Amino acid sequence: MAKRPADFDLRRALREPSFTPAVRDLPALWTLLAEDDDKLVADVERAVLRVGSPAIAAVWTLLDGDARPPLRARLVRIAGRAEPIDVDRLLRVLDDSDAKSRRNAILALGHVRDERRSLVESALIAHWARETRLDHRRSLATVLGKIGGPAARAHLDKVLDEGDPELARILAEARVRLARTDADTIAPLDGGGRVRHPITVALHCRTGVEPLLIEELGAGARVIEPGRVLAILDGPLDDLWRARTMLHAGFPLQPVERGAKEDLASAVARALVPAADEILAAFTHGPPRYRIEWAGAGKQRAQVFALARQLASLRPSWINDPSRRQWEFLVEQRGPRVHVELAPRRADPRFTYRERDVPAASHPTLAAALARIADVRPTDRAWDPFVGSGSELVEAARRAPGVRLVGSDIDPAAIAVARHNLGVAGVEAELLVGDALTLSPSGITLIITNPPMGRRVHTEGDLGALLDTFLARAALTLGHGGRIAWISPMGDRTARRAASVGLSLARSLTVDMGGFPATMQLLVRA
Repeated sequence: MAKRPADFDLRRALREPSFTPAVRDLPALWTLLAEDDDKLVADVERAVLRVGSPAIAAVWTLLDGDARPPLRARLVRIAGRAEPIDVDRLLRVLDDSDAKSRRNAILALGHVRDERRSLVESALIAHWARETRLDHRRSLATVLGKIGGPAARAHLDKVLDEGDPELARILAEARVRLARTDADTIAPLDGGGRVRHPITVALHCRTGVEPLLIEELGAGARVIEPGRVLAILDGPLDDLWRARTMLHAGFPLQPVERGAKEDLASAVARALVPAADEILAAFTHGPPRYRIEWAGAGKQRAQVFALARQLASLRPSWINDPSRRQWEFLVEQRGPRVHVELAPRRADPRFTYRERDVPAASHPTLAAALARIADVRPTDRAWDPFVGSGSELVEAARRAPGVRLVGSDIDPAAIAVARHNLGVAGVEAELLVGDALTLSPSGITLIITNPPMGRRVHTEGDLGALLDTFLARAALTLGHGGRIAWISPMGDRTARRAASVGLSLARSLTVDMGGFPATMQLLVRA
């Protein structure tokens, strides 16, 4: 044991976050713990917990003895933070004569998460009748809402708020939380479900990809704002995931005008009920579970609980369950108008082949967009010289079954990732380790690629030179009528360079790459 300096001062040492007391310090620490200094008390509590099991044993010895307030309640707080929690002893503290000790025991029992939860739940429900203090009943309601099950919900449904607004708020939040536990088994959304009539759907995509998404959707689709296309669903829910350039989709409800004195939660509830009934019923097996999201406004916890309380009253079968939701209610306020979109949440069936990845690989919806702008044909021999995770090759094969595929990358690890993903997708391709600036596969009619940018290159100068050199090489590789579909972070520069090597710009779209713009280009060898 290291010898302490002659001027060692326990109070001063407690201010150091790394200080761990010795067992011999415990009597002095109990004295300091009883002082009227909140900062000192917090430092002592943290230090005692660092001592470990000898300190916790000493805490319970004092509690079983004659420890007096305020020391007694602080000892209970320490005992409640120990691992593992001594549940049996804490339950006995519920009948302690010291009110603060009882409250600290209630709060500590709210951290029990194992098989003893049902024991704690029963004990706290029984304690409710014995505990007359209003602040303690608030704590009981909070803890029951966190760890309780059906028994806690049945109990809290019967208790009164005693005219206390804070207890009323806590009871309402606890009931919302407990509603989530009513059904352990959650059925997935019904992909074959459909409403009785065509329904408006909003499909979200990367900004700039809207024209390609509209091409996928067909007649009637239109852009309503950047990154959002409106269309009509006249079939099952699964039809939405046929659009490979879409990020996600939702069903926009009719917006409502918020009244001058109307709170936001009430306006949102009015937009949802009854407008959401048919949609949720058509696509959900069992009670719909939902999460509330506020566009550009953070978590909005108070509004979330206020809205969940109203919905629990208006639609008791709907369950607010953020962690296991089948739906997200996306809320946005634009001036006096409140907009709500119902977004189905399910496993995306389109890109399950992408089991492995490489840094800065293409998002699969961008790979699908490249395959569409390239107009991949079954007669093509398509080459991705920066193959990465293989998404462009898979999407080319999805677009034109029968296309012959070649992929290359300077990194053998990327080739291994691409080979795995292509195998999962059931797509055959010739894969080569090699530099895109020196390789020249024969018979190539289409180059489809997302060249390295961002984290995959060191400087803008490196990238510009690489793109210039590659375009010259690609022009030599392609025959007459050959095409390049790629994404360039320097659209103007690469368009000029392409023209200088005999490639004409047939199509160009500026797209969002997740924080910076780039240009999706289709270049054709004249």
